[in-house]
Amino acid sequence: MVYDRSGKQVRSFTYDDKYRGRMVAHRHTGRPEIRYRYDSDGRVTEQLNPAGLSYTYQYEKDHITITDSLDRREVLHTQGEAGLKRVVKKEHADGSVTQSQFDAVAGSGHRRMPQAGQQNTARMW
Repeated sequence: MVYDRSGKQVRSFTYDDKYRGRMVAHRHTGRPEIRYRYDSDGRVTEQLNPAGLSYTYQYEKDHITITDSLDRREVLHTQGEAGLKRVVKKEHADGSVTQSQFDAVAGSGHRRMPQAGQQNTARMW
């Protein structure tokens, strides 16, 4: 549970009895409970929100497709293996694309954000 400075509970979590540490639900005070479903590899396959958008997640070797309950899709393209995967490109539901690069020497990420035909680079620490 999470409490604010006054001691009021503002968020709670529910965990799977069978798989320690696997969150199956969370709730912000005054909002509906968000539930999660997992595949046999322990990856989230659904995020269910009874009062708003729900999401499904499909995993492939080099990308993850996220579809919301309004049938809008985003695709996260990844590079790397296992726990070292990084998102290198995101295809947004509106058709725009955000690309990311990682500077191994500097140890930081660089994100390029195309806007109206221009390419801006922002350094991420």
